[in-house]
Amino acid sequence: MRAIKMTYKKGMGKITDIRVFEFPDHLSEDFIKGFQEALKTNDAVERVERIDE
Repeated sequence: MRAIKMTYKKGMGKITDIRVFEFPDHLSEDFIKGFQEALKTNDAVERVERIDE
């Protein structure tokens, strides 16, 4: 499984939620890396991690 885990914060800077995006095999590695970099540009995002299994 290829996936990205995103932790974001709301309000007073507290981390309140985690989202996991799973990617099917037909998507390229470049697409996944681009998606990960785009998530990092969001001010509400605390952390973005790759969690491949």
